[in-house]
Amino acid sequence: MSQTQAMQTLAQSVVLSKEAQTRMADELVAQVTEGNVDPIQAFVQVKALLETADQFLKNPEIVAAVQSAAEERGKMAVFAGAKVGVSYTHSLRLLHVRRQRV
Repeated sequence: MSQTQAMQTLAQSVVLSKEAQTRMADELVAQVTEGNVDPIQAFVQVKALLETADQFLKNPEIVAAVQSAAEERGKMAVFAGAKVGVSYTHSLRLLHVRRQRV
């Protein structure tokens, strides 16, 4: 697998289960440690994906949309084993996600 293919696989994969996430991380580690992927390229690209995901998750419009959807679906909305709920603390709405098997 080429460096480009390895990073494309990482970026394009929709990983929902903890097991799949672990497998993907292990595969990327193996690609780096076996010399198939440049370690600096992999680090920078994975870091960029992490920062992109963090920006998405903290975006006020996304947070509001998820809070609204969770409230509409009841106490706990579930998707692919992740429970998404809204907590209220001193009139602040807090979004929380718990991953567990459902």
